[in-house]
Amino acid sequence: MGKKTKVAPELGRLLSTYQLIPSFKECAELHCFADDVEKAKLLPPPVPPTTKKHEIFDINKYKKVDERAVKAPSKLLKQPLSNLVEYLTEGLEDDLSKVRAIYRWVTCQPVDSMKIPNKEPSQSHTMFQLWRIKHRKGNYAQLISLLCRFAQLPCIIIHGKLKGSTYEVGEKLDEEQHYGEWNAVLVDGNWRFINAYWGTCAEGGTEEEMWEVVDKGDGELKGDQQSRQLFYSCDENYFLTDPDQMVSTHLPSQPSWQLLANPVTEDDFTENAFLKDRFFNMNLKLKKPKKCVVMCQSETELVFEIPKERSLNLDFQHLLFRMKSTQGNLPRYDRYVFLQRTNDETLQIRVRSPVADTFRFELVGKDVTVRDKTYDYDWIAIYKLVFGKDDDSIEPFPECPIIGWGPGRAMMEFGLAPMSHFGG
Repeated sequence: MGKKTKVAPELGRLLSTYQLIPSFKECAELHCFADDVEKAKLLPPPVPPTTKKHEIFDINKYKKVDERAVKAPSKLLKQPLSNLVEYLTEGLEDDLSKVRAIYRWVTCQPVDSMKIPNKEPSQSHTMFQLWRIKHRKGNYAQLISLLCRFAQLPCIIIHGKLKGSTYEVGEKLDEEQHYGEWNAVLVDGNWRFINAYWGTCAEGGTEEEMWEVVDKGDGELKGDQQSRQLFYSCDENYFLTDPDQMVSTHLPSQPSWQLLANPVTEDDFTENAFLKDRFFNMNLKLKKPKKCVVMCQSETELVFEIPKERSLNLDFQHLLFRMKSTQGNLPRYDRYVFLQRTNDETLQIRVRSPVADTFRFELVGKDVTVRDKTYDYDWIAIYKLVFGKDDDSIEPFPECPIIGWGPGRAMMEFGLAPMSHFGG
């Protein structure tokens, strides 16, 4: 009997919100360009998913998928992408497991720090795609698209503006400096967002050029929360990201690919409060202010709603930066921020300044029940505060104890409950 010939699987479609390849044609139904418009028309249009991420994905159920992806043999780098996808999806029947395997493999490839030859590898090899990313000839979104194509998972490359590591709160976003690409993948009939680059790279510490730290809360925060740079770690926030979270930092050039019933405008995107991933992880709600730049005289207030059932397990801290100046010595600011819980559902933050000045305020937080060693305080929201008035009558707030002001976990541990005077 002769050797059985292996038949290559049918490839999926290539889709992008811009004309990635000259041969791509516009598909009005999907608000994108496609390699095969007629087949692309068979896909569902970009509409909000019918369920939230937490309803369909539990990371604990995908440990075996993750482990297999992370341990993919290095020899696959010198083989075609189809071989890699065949390995990653072997034995997987559902869309979600396949997408998860692809995401997890990509996010454990720290391309910038990998030893990749300067000489262009064979274009048929997986290494060629990593080489393209390393040499800025390709990107993670394009790699995800290709892998999904071999897995026959509909996937689109979305381009637009990002509030990433180069973004300064309140600034107008530049087409070139803040440009980015990410994906939406069709999973069980719903389009779901993925940003594998952000899932691979996270923000950490670096030197600030514009700002100097003037208040670090109670001093428990580590250096990584005090400033920003990139480090490599798999970030689950950018796998199947819900549209309301995604639009806080990602603005597609094509509004329909926000996957929102009421897409935000570019002005809204620029002006809205800069809410970070931990805001959504903690299920917080923003009461005020709704804009990222706050103009005030001598004092302003920020208010967040806390989920009552999780209130006692959530800890909050802050960082206050002042715009660097040549004015010399200015007043200390370590007691001009006051965090308190006026009740078990409200976090109130008051910030004041005795001089006209510009600050960046960062609220950070964590859930104390999370036992992961890599889990720590992370950004909830970042504001630019502009105080327009010198006022000698402005006094510092009282010293704030480590346990904070207002009803909290320490009070409950002692069996106490407030009868009145919830605020300071």
